[in-house]
Amino acid sequence: MIRRMEGRSRTGALALVGGVFAAAWLILGAAGLVGTGNAVVAALGVVACAAVFGFGETMLSPVMPTLTNAADDPVAAPTPAHRQPAPRRDRAESWM
Repeated sequence: MIRRMEGRSRTGALALVGGVFAAAWLILGAAGLVGTGNAVVAALGVVACAAVFGFGETMLSPVMPTLTNAADDPVAAPTPAHRQPAPRRDRAESWM
């Protein structure tokens, strides 16, 4: 579903992944509430949970590296002034 993150909101995609994970856990909870007489329905609920969770993992795969790389990008996450490196001098000026 998410092929390229360029031009799209990374946080929006991460929120969507969180919604998919929440849906998977809700499906699993509903499967646990099914009575013992409907074991097949409960088993199908567990399988559906695994399928939805797997879809969420597939969506998470392109989202997390882009968020991690954005944390290293100086434009996306500027370095505070107290952590800026000292200015470099040319070799010609270093003896002065």
